[in-house]
Amino acid sequence: MANLCFANFLLGEKKRHVMWFFVFITLAFLVKLYAALLFVPAYIFFLFYKKRVREFVLNWQFLMCLGFFVLSIGSLFYLRELAATGYLNEILFKDAGRMLHVVENHNERLFFYIENLFKTRFSIWFMFFIIGVVCSFIYAEKRNTILHLFIAFVVSYLVIIMISVTKLEWYD
Repeated sequence: MANLCFANFLLGEKKRHVMWFFVFITLAFLVKLYAALLFVPAYIFFLFYKKRVREFVLNWQFLMCLGFFVLSIGSLFYLRELAATGYLNEILFKDAGRMLHVVENHNERLFFYIENLFKTRFSIWFMFFIIGVVCSFIYAEKRNTILHLFIAFVVSYLVIIMISVTKLEWYD
């Protein structure tokens, strides 16, 4: 839902989509922690590409919702640490540490996920995806913006999980 609200902001003029974007990003973070932030590189790229950074960041909805996000996350971390001492250490060093350190011997090659998508998971469908991506750039039109945005979401997600040292077969 956060991705759809972000797309609605980019394609429309209504700044209320910024508020809904943050509501859904906050809810996603409260449920899946860092996985909610895997699309941030795509958000940043498209804000610069569409020249909408100032419009996104310099408005009261952004500041209010960023405060809501930080307050919600801080409250979650604080309350969880009170309930179970060591929670912060666990999520900061084990969960977030998956990017830099191998956890539970889940060390795979760099292109593990791409190979997995091609060979086992979605072998024939992944080929159609690649063909569709190439065609979307060859026959680029203004209406393809939403398609390119969602391609950026996929690429952002795949790049982040690919550069992570710990790799699990269900992350793709």
